[in-house]
Amino acid sequence: MWRNPVPKKNLILISLSLLALAALIVAFTPNTTLADEGVPIKGTFTVAFVFIESADACGAGDTACMVCTNPPSSGSFIEAQGIGDTSRLGALFFEVRKCLDSTLTPSSVAFTLTAPNGKDSLTGTLTGALGTGDAESFQPFSGKLTFTEGTGRFRDARGSAKLTGVASPNNMAFFSVDGKLEFRDDD
Repeated sequence: MWRNPVPKKNLILISLSLLALAALIVAFTPNTTLADEGVPIKGTFTVAFVFIESADACGAGDTACMVCTNPPSSGSFIEAQGIGDTSRLGALFFEVRKCLDSTLTPSSVAFTLTAPNGKDSLTGTLTGALGTGDAESFQPFSGKLTFTEGTGRFRDARGSAKLTGVASPNNMAFFSVDGKLEFRDDD
C-alpha cells in the first residue's frame, strides 16, 4: 500500500492557501481586464412613475419640479424610479427626472443606474419612441440607453443598450435592456 508523502494537515493548509490566493486574484483584477471584450448588460426593470403638471404637486424643496411646472415654463415634470436585476452587474436602481414642454415631444432624457451601495453608478441618456397604445391605456415603448460616464466600479464606463417595455395605466412600467458596457483602458 502506498503511503501519502504529504501529511493530511499540510494538504489542508496548502489547499486553503491556494483557495485564498485564487480569491485574491479575482478580487484585485481590475475592470480594465474586461475592456477588450466589454461586459454584457442584460436585465429587466420595474419602474413607478409620476407625471406632475402643477407646482402644488411637487415634493417639498424639489426646485427642478417647481421650475418646470411654474410659469413661464408651465411644463410637465416626470419622475420615474425603480429597480432591476442585470446579468453581470447585479441589482441596480433606475431613476429619470425630466421636464417636458407643453407639446410633450419625446426627446433625450438623462438617467442614472445606481448599485445598492450608492457609490457605483452609471449615467447617460435615454432616447426612444412610444408605440401605439391600446384601448386599456397600455403604452409600449422602445429606445436606447447610452452610457456616458460612471463612478466607483463603473468608472470610465461607456456603452449602450436597447430598451423595450410597456407602461401600464396605473403608473408602472416594465422594460428589458440588452447591450454592452465597456471600460476605457487608462494605460
